[in-house]
Amino acid sequence: MEAPEEDDNNVMFSSRRRNFLDRMILTVGGILMVGMSTTTTTTANAATLLDRNVESGKVSYTINIPSSMKQSSKPVKTHQDEINFASEELRGYQYGITVDPVRINSLREFGTPQEVAARVVTAEVNRDGVFEVTLVNDPIESNDGAYLLDYRSIGKRGNKHILNKIFIKNNELYVLTAQCKEDAYEEQKAEMKATVDSFQV
Repeated sequence: MEAPEEDDNNVMFSSRRRNFLDRMILTVGGILMVGMSTTTTTTANAATLLDRNVESGKVSYTINIPSSMKQSSKPVKTHQDEINFASEELRGYQYGITVDPVRINSLREFGTPQEVAARVVTAEVNRDGVFEVTLVNDPIESNDGAYLLDYRSIGKRGNKHILNKIFIKNNELYVLTAQCKEDAYEEQKAEMKATVDSFQV
């Protein structure tokens, strides 16, 4: 007996959710590893429009990167597009932006902010060398349609405070990750939040 069409749709939807989750895990994990990157001499400017050429054409987004940041790069490319910025003054303070193709058209197709946060936290705590991950604030959907996550990760590489802003636009997943050491977060909090708020696609 043939399975009902609804079941086929559920299987396709589950497959899309898995693909999205795989991208999220790769994105968050990849950006959190950027501490081992080598830095370049290109200085990022505030209020920067970044037009990036990728295989599928061009992706564009805007972000106000703090002037103390320098662009850095990872030795191995793991995303369709990826750019990272690290502070020259404060070790462990950095931003990373990744862009990857996905099969869904909106974050809501994948789940609520709480569901996405639960999956990100689960993926992070299952990474090698991570002992504990805790949501600091409830995840929310911002006025511009992005999901905002705020969590703490404790592991072999230290105690980090992490902010994510996640968009999907034109079947592209955009993820901004801002992070610093937990003991520096209160001092960096206003700047990090302003930078995260400035990220638009």
